[in-house]
Amino acid sequence: MVELAKITQPPIFRGIITAAEVQALMSKVGIDLPRLMLELSSVASQYAVVPISGRHIGAIACGLSGNLYFGASMEFSGQPLSFCTHAEEAATINAWVNGEQGLTLLAVDGAPCGDCRQFLYETANAAQLSIVLPEDKVPLTTLLPFALGPSDLGISGGFLSHQHHGLSLMKPNSDPAVLGALAAANMSYAPYTNAFAGVGILMTDGTVCGAAYAESAACKSSISPIEAALSMLNLWGYSYALISQVALVQVQGTKVPQNTLTERVLDVLGSPPFTSAYALGPLPEEGMTDITDSAATRH
Repeated sequence: MVELAKITQPPIFRGIITAAEVQALMSKVGIDLPRLMLELSSVASQYAVVPISGRHIGAIACGLSGNLYFGASMEFSGQPLSFCTHAEEAATINAWVNGEQGLTLLAVDGAPCGDCRQFLYETANAAQLSIVLPEDKVPLTTLLPFALGPSDLGISGGFLSHQHHGLSLMKPNSDPAVLGALAAANMSYAPYTNAFAGVGILMTDGTVCGAAYAESAACKSSISPIEAALSMLNLWGYSYALISQVALVQVQGTKVPQNTLTERVLDVLGSPPFTSAYALGPLPEEGMTDITDSAATRH
């Protein structure tokens, strides 16, 4: 498909096909949206980084805007398979980072696993989300009966709903990676713990890739900020070798510290310079603890 090849050429392509481009593609090739998304999921699978399983999986999410978002599975050598990002999660994170507040469709070449179904059920409009499979289009709620979600735990809204937590750094810092991490932390979705956190990755060309922590009612389906950021970096076509600095910002007194996990993953990537800083924000008083070392830097 020549038109698709033009759209997905690096360095311009960053894992998004706009609604206007989607309409043009459907008109050009004469297929409907679900079929186009399935076709694109095989393209997305080419972004998969799977040194352990060798299973290249791609997914495409359609946002409320009509934009399509690529996602691909990611694994990390030397880390357990429990620490990986599935294609469905990656596509949803891609939509989230780019401002979508809900999904209408998600296409993948096989039924999502239980963890992904739970993760998708966390989205604000999960009741309206359908999963596009090669043989059918199925409501998410059909794939996950008797589900546990935000509303069951007294949470209004859900993942992808607009979040801004009013966080500010405990110590001023103008480092682009730290500021990117702070911006990500401010949009993080952590209604169960208030453990707002974000990662910013500064590349050698000056680009900053930021992504945030996202919780799930089922806990295990939560996504760490370093997972989310590396998934985005992969979709943007960057090599790990081009990472100049990584920064983590999390709230003071967090119940879910991200330092150890982040450093463990960065060790696999060649240990790029890493900065950890704390932010102050509207954390409930009982969740606060004293932190005397407000920032630490590793070189």
